[in-house]
Amino acid sequence: MRHGPMREATFAAHMDGHHPTPDPACGLCQNEQADAEAPKTIPMSIVQKASTRGDYHWFDAETLMYFGSRVEHVAYISGDGEHAFFVTSEQDTSHRHPAWNGERRWSVRRCDLLAGRITTVGEFGQYPDWATADKRARGEALIHAWSGHL
Repeated sequence: MRHGPMREATFAAHMDGHHPTPDPACGLCQNEQADAEAPKTIPMSIVQKASTRGDYHWFDAETLMYFGSRVEHVAYISGDGEHAFFVTSEQDTSHRHPAWNGERRWSVRRCDLLAGRITTVGEFGQYPDWATADKRARGEALIHAWSGHL
């Protein structure tokens, strides 16, 4: 569990007193399960600062404008605290034959918070909507929360 010793003791006492395994009908069990499935978030300002540390220009206004990029306000952090996963969207309207027929598409990004390097998880513009991309970003953070490495 990711909670302090008091919460862990409370949950352990709950389990001992009620049922030996988590019960989907139990409110406390449901809350504990939801907490376990929700990765921690950090503000994008931390990711942006890390990116400049590596002398990258990923978040420069000119770069974002060129790609028609929009960036979410939060990132999901990995369990080791060294990587953050976030969602961007891009829309190509600058060419005669724009990518994706000019439609906005979403991508999942990974930032190495120590080096500042940002890479794409999967394919650039892989997702047709924000919700699908966000689900992948959350999933990546959870996978790496338990494995502790990439």
